[in-house]
Formats: sequence, structure tokens, C-alpha cells
Amino acid sequence: MRERLRHRGPDAQANYCDGRIALTHTRLAVVDLCGGAQPRVDADGSALTFNGEIYGFAEHAAELRQAGVELQDRSDTEVLFQMLRRNGVEATLQRIDGMFAFAYRDPDGAVWLARDRFGEKPLFYAEHGGDLYFASELAALRAHPDLAGWPWNERSLRLFLALQYLPAPDSGIAGIKKLPPGTMLKFCNGQSRLTRYWHHPRSDSAPVASLESHVERLDDLLLQSVRDRLVADVPVGIFLSGGLDSSLVAAYAKRCDPNVHSFSIKFEDASFDESSHAEAAARHLALRHRTIPVGRDAIVDAFDGVLARLDEPMADASILPTYLLSQVTREHVTVALGGDGADELFLGYPNFMVRRYAGMMSLLPSALGAAVRKVLSALPATSGYMNWPFKFSQLSFGFGRPPEVQSLYWMSGLAATDQSRVWPGGNVDQLLASQFEVLAGECWGESDVDAVGILARLFLRGYLPDSVLTKVDRASMYHALEVRAPFLSKAIGEFALSLPTGFKLRHGTGKYILRRLARRYLPSDIVMRGKHGFAVPLASLFRGRLRGRIGELVLEASGPIHDALHRPALEKLLRDHWQGRHDNSRQIWTLCVLAAVTRART
Repeated sequence: MRERLRHRGPDAQANYCDGRIALTHTRLAVVDLCGGAQPRVDADGSALTFNGEIYGFAEHAAELRQAGVELQDRSDTEVLFQMLRRNGVEATLQRIDGMFAFAYRDPDGAVWLARDRFGEKPLFYAEHGGDLYFASELAALRAHPDLAGWPWNERSLRLFLALQYLPAPDSGIAGIKKLPPGTMLKFCNGQSRLTRYWHHPRSDSAPVASLESHVERLDDLLLQSVRDRLVADVPVGIFLSGGLDSSLVAAYAKRCDPNVHSFSIKFEDASFDESSHAEAAARHLALRHRTIPVGRDAIVDAFDGVLARLDEPMADASILPTYLLSQVTREHVTVALGGDGADELFLGYPNFMVRRYAGMMSLLPSALGAAVRKVLSALPATSGYMNWPFKFSQLSFGFGRPPEVQSLYWMSGLAATDQSRVWPGGNVDQLLASQFEVLAGECWGESDVDAVGILARLFLRGYLPDSVLTKVDRASMYHALEVRAPFLSKAIGEFALSLPTGFKLRHGTGKYILRRLARRYLPSDIVMRGKHGFAVPLASLFRGRLRGRIGELVLEASGPIHDALHRPALEKLLRDHWQGRHDNSRQIWTLCVLAAVTRART
């Protein structure tokens, strides 16, 4: 199990076993390079293995020392361990800010698993024969002989094909679960109990105040969050795209550390390349910036590298450029700051703007959506980033659907019609409807009476942790690079969620309050720049350099799942793409991931 996680922690590995519990840990040394050894064990039987970072740990350390607690070193691991021993798990979780997943055995013998509020760090677990098994990645968990042969779940994989990710607790394998964000599990005497320790605050809970006073508050919170996330005993840099979120993080980082470095990559295809925007932001902020050219050979290598390592169903194709950016950034630093979380917390996605038209689209017959897609499919295929036929085609999948679930259709990988041809027998509409009920189940008791607020909660419960943050964690940790997200601090998260929708989305402009703040530090062309995702030109690569690879992956895969797929439909999907009749790159990539994660591994 430990060997499957060596990429996450190349600096040190250690085991602990006492007959009741076995722990292993692989370490990426970031804070207190000589201390912080894990697993951390004490004579009273308490034991901890911990992945991630606790921010502001120095203040907690001072409190512990003042209370008479002797700390063995100056690491955040030691601070977390002593807080857990002194205050208990629940009280500690309420106080700490960080990205983390940990397993802790208390002096009474109970084992606790816990995961951070937004799901930045992963944690999988299974219960079998009265025992508890857990690991940071699915491959490590499946390396245990008791779990190695557990099969993939057909319903889960059908849901994955539709969503391109699997919302927690679903892992894709029956019996293995993802611990949801903001949740702890207590395992004692062969029994487990799940408890959500953090709940989203009410959206009307912010103090009644002017927009400008909230901008001032956000200014203070972001500065403190970035300052906390720059704390490390190794070099720290910034992922810089030139968009609003990463540029704002960079502006605060520059205030805290005048010598901070930033990194971006440059693609040959202009519609996918953001490097000029990143360089403009770096010049404005006087950052030490590196732009690294990335050719098609590197993208092919990333395709192979990601699919060789990916062990769970997650088909956000931006994992490929994130993998490449992490690879080149790791040559210079061990930690990087990114802008993840801002779109979900401050309503930056187009979905939030389009939601106002969902009621109208629900009145349009789904047959009209099919007709729209047929007309669009007759147009010459284009490979540009987020071209208008692609966007309009994705929107058309929402025609005739209930307004609250349309966003799931807009973002689908293999929509109902595609999936029914490729994998006959399932009911995608029923799957998405039931998944919406699961994700929205906790929302109805909150005060988000407006539809956009509910949609934002759905993004925070599903898409953010199980697609965006999973992508970032795996792509970076495959290169032993730690990525920190200042927007996902406890304080900023609670602040953003407490604001009324009108402070975040106004006059069709998302991230409104964030843009008001950014005007203090960034030029208007960055502040008002539209959303541009991180992507690579898969459509053209699938017709060229990667044609043979996708043919092998999609058509030659074997096993119970692929044996059930309809080969003529797969062949037509590939042939239509290769011959330029349609851009099927989204569907093909999703099928490539399905083939890669379900194949037998040694």
C-alpha cells in the first residue's frame, strides 16, 4: 500500500504496527524538514498519520506551550497530534484551518478519520470483516489483499460517464467509499459512525452592511490566507494563468514575499494558450515569472502519464495541462499557490449566469434539443477551445429537463443519447435525477431560497471536491508538488457562503465582489477578463498523434464493463471524430479514462 503512494511522499517512508492498528506514511517534507516524522505515536496509544497542511499552526503551538504541552518539534504534524490528544477530535476540527486528511487513534482505542471542509485532500475507506481500511488513493487501498478483487459498480460507472466524476461517497467500487468533505468517521469495536463536522453557513448570515465594507473584510481575509499559505521551509511559487483568481492570489503573495516566483505554460494552439495573459499579470505585479513552452510531444506524454497513474473515475481533461504545469513547476519549487475555489464560492461559472434561463429551457421539448444538435453536427467540426457549437450543443441537453438539474446535463460527458448507444440498458435521466436528490438533500434546509444559491451548493458538494480538487491533487502529487488554495480557507469559505447572491452575481457578472476588490491591485483587462478554462487541444490530437492510443484504449479494453459496451457504437464515435464529422473529444476522453481505471493492474 505504501509503495502505491510513494509519488505523494518521496522524502521519507515509515510504518507503525502494534497488533491492533497498522499505519504507513509517505512524506513530502514541507514544514520542519528534520522533524514531523510520521506515523506519530505516543506511549498512551494515540497515533496519527496525516496528509496535508494545517495553516496558522504556529499560533496553535503557542497556545499549547502556554498550556504546558511539550512539543517534540516545530511541525504542523506535532501541533495537530497534540491538539487531538488534548482537545479531542471534534473540538480540534472546529478550530483548525487547513487542507488535510488524517487517521487518528485516540488513547481509548477508537480510530477517527477526518477530511478537510472542501475536500482538498483525498481519503478512501472500506469496512470489511470488522476491520477498517483507509488510504489517500484508491490504488493503495486496493493493494491490500482483502480488497484487491472487489469489482467495479456498474451504476457508478454509468453515473461517471454522465458527470465525468463521482460525487462522494461513491468511489466506483462497491464497498469502498470516499469520505465526504467536512466529515469525520469514528470507528470503535467494529462499528463506524459518520458525522458532518462542518456545515455551510446560511447565505443571509452575513452582518447587514454595505458592499464596500464586505470588500474590506474580504481584503483582510485574502491577505491573511495567502500569508498563511506561504509558510513553508521549502520554495513556494504561484500557478499564474492571468485570470482574475490566480492574478489576485499573486498580488497578495507579492505583498507578502517580494521575491515570489510564478509559473505558466505556453501552448502552440493560440485558442488554448493563456501565457500572454499570465505574462501581462506578472509584469504588472513585477513577479519573477517563468513561461515554459509545451509542445504536442509533452501533451502526449501527459496523456500517457495521467492514464497510467489515474486509479479512479475522473475525466476532467484539464488534468492534462495541470499535470504538465505541475511537472515544470516542481523543477523550481515544492509548493505552489493556485486560484481554485473562487468560481464555486463567488459564482464565477457561466452555469450561474445561465441558470436564470433554465425555467424557459425546461419548457422547450427535449426533441428540439436533439434537432439543434443534429443541425450543429452538420457544421464542419472545429477544434478550438470552447467553440460556440460545442457550448450551444451542451446547453441543448438541458431542453425539457427540470430547471434544477439542467446544469448536470450542460456539463455531461456522455449524455443520455450517447450513453444509450455505447452502453445499452441504463437510464441516465434517472441516474442524474437521483444524484441531484442526494446532492441537494442538505440544501433544502438552508436559507438559499434562490435557485442560484442552491446551484452553488451543488457545485461545492460535488463538482469542486470530486472533479476540480481531485484533478489538482492528483496532477500535482504525481510530481510530489503540493498545491494550496487560498480561496478555500475556513474564514473565506464561511464569509463567501454567508453573502447574499446579489453580492456575488450582479447584472450578469459573476464574482462581482471579487472584481470590486481586484480593482485595487489589477488592471481592468484582468479584472473583467472572461472565464477561460485550462485545456489542451485534444480534438486535433485525437485525430493525429493520439489516434492510435485512443483506438487501443477504447476498442481493445477488456473486462466485465467493456464486454458490455456496444463496439459498433464505439467505432462510429471514433470514426466520426477521425473523419472530422463531429468533435467527439469529450466523449472519447471520458471513455479513455473508463478504460484506463477499470483495466487490470499489477
